[in-house]
Amino acid sequence: MRNLFSIGKITKVHGIQGEVLVSPFLEDSSPFFQWNHFYLGGEEERRVEVHRIRNENRGILLQLRGIEDRESAKKLIGKTLEVEREDLPDLPEGTFFTFEVLGLKVVTEKGEEIGEIVEILKLPAHDVYLVKKGEKEVLIPAIDSVVMRVDLENRKMVVAPMESFDS
Repeated sequence: MRNLFSIGKITKVHGIQGEVLVSPFLEDSSPFFQWNHFYLGGEEERRVEVHRIRNENRGILLQLRGIEDRESAKKLIGKTLEVEREDLPDLPEGTFFTFEVLGLKVVTEKGEEIGEIVEILKLPAHDVYLVKKGEKEVLIPAIDSVVMRVDLENRKMVVAPMESFDS
């Protein structure tokens, strides 16, 4: 069984020769240009070979082998591109892939549960985690003074107490 992770989503067709626009989930899209194949996520997971790949200001333009016209490319819209875990690039210390952070349980240093990370908001200054518990939502800045520890093995993030936790 493969250990696959989503690294982008096919959002639209580009042109008439089967190219698609990919919206990358990775902050740095340079690894896309090192891979010669991906797996298409979905019910019929399958390996696909890269025919051509290039940067585009709205994402990455990708043409897969065997996809040579607009109609064939349309069938790919909405599918995720996935790679095996060992093919992902190493990240600098203290940084994580989005898929690693989503779903983490967030607790204070005292062990009080705040909720679960359901979304990561990309803002100019820094990322912000949207944490939800029932109907309650809390925004937690992804900065060192707030995020004390990330424990991926135990699926937990420990944060310093903030006033917004009590409201």
